[in-house]
Amino acid sequence: MSLPSLMVLDGETGEMMHPMVGHIDQVWDAAWSPDGAMIATDSRDGRTRLWDASTGRKLDEFQNNLEEQMVLSSIDWSPDGNQVLIMGAEFNQVWDLSTKSPILLGHSRGLTSGEWSPDGRFLATGSLDSSVRIWDAADNTLTANLEHPAAISDLAWAPGSRQLATAGQDGDIRVWDTDSQSFTEIPNPGGFKFTDLAWSPDGNRIAASSVAVLTSVIWDVDTGETLLLEQGDLRCFLASPSWSPDGRQVVTGCTGAADSPARIWDAATGEEIQRLESKDGTSQLVAWSPDGRLIAVGYSDPIIRIWNADSMQPITRFTRHAERLVALDFAPNSQRLVSVDIGRAALVWEVLSGSVVHTWRTANTPASAAWSPGGQQVVIASIEPEPELDQVWQSSAELIAYAEQYCVRRQLGVDERRRFGLP
Repeated sequence: MSLPSLMVLDGETGEMMHPMVGHIDQVWDAAWSPDGAMIATDSRDGRTRLWDASTGRKLDEFQNNLEEQMVLSSIDWSPDGNQVLIMGAEFNQVWDLSTKSPILLGHSRGLTSGEWSPDGRFLATGSLDSSVRIWDAADNTLTANLEHPAAISDLAWAPGSRQLATAGQDGDIRVWDTDSQSFTEIPNPGGFKFTDLAWSPDGNRIAASSVAVLTSVIWDVDTGETLLLEQGDLRCFLASPSWSPDGRQVVTGCTGAADSPARIWDAATGEEIQRLESKDGTSQLVAWSPDGRLIAVGYSDPIIRIWNADSMQPITRFTRHAERLVALDFAPNSQRLVSVDIGRAALVWEVLSGSVVHTWRTANTPASAAWSPGGQQVVIASIEPEPELDQVWQSSAELIAYAEQYCVRRQLGVDERRRFGLP
């Protein structure tokens, strides 16, 4: 079954609910609104579009000036769903949906990272211009300008607080008190350039990874102590650390080696708890289930293996993919998993049984897959231009409804009725 490059699928029935047709160039990102009612997409065609998630109808579109940009951009919603942040290497702005107007963020160069505070009151943006800016989301005023010695590679808000962690491309790691605008330096003796920062759910520790120097690390924020320093080798590029929902453990994968297991770490001590050994190749993608009971690991073979997070024993393995995996995402209820590969196959699995519930084939190479907040739908986006639309009829009622809208109706003649076996 071949599908358009941007579409919404029913997570229960597998039916294509509707394609979203309109972009004429690469679709770089798609994001659900917090309430699941809308989907925002940004594209190299110079448009950011808002879609009704239940109908696929375009609600609005904004100019995003991304036509000449060769670097992928990303899009993010504010927690209240009233604003959309668009980030690119040479472009950055926030669109206010109530006023339908852009808010320029004042950086002299493009954004590398941006994130709303957990309470939605503030937006932090990090830029190649070596600054981190904090904005009041209510009136869009600048409340702080935090200077770094070098360009910003990532930033992350601490859960439930006004602390903000920032990483510079020179290896400088800082934790800011955004009220006083003071910071604490996090020791980084190796000067590693970290590109991914992630707070533990309790806000006491920070995990970071660096593909450039094959390193993952966990710090205790209060003491500055390095709890974990895991370095790979020239064959192994460590994947981004992923926290368990309770914050007690961290899982890291590995990309680049011929056969490398995912590793589970004790977040408090930095000790390795378990290696998820497998003969399925490199552990390239890792994901915790929302309930914390399961770990999904995507291997290079490409196999997906599901592990029990308590016993660290394998439960089942999924073997239907034929090419490299690009995304894994658990449904909010942890019972299903969507996976997509570079060969355009998209599958939804019953996690515990390992059975395939639905299979789709996208028209172009998929870039991402994500469940709606309620878990009823899946959105899949491709980075290539939209192809001609291949309509897929899910039922005879759907086909009849289409025919009634677009086709000329007439009575069949005697010979025509005989040809089709009609009385």
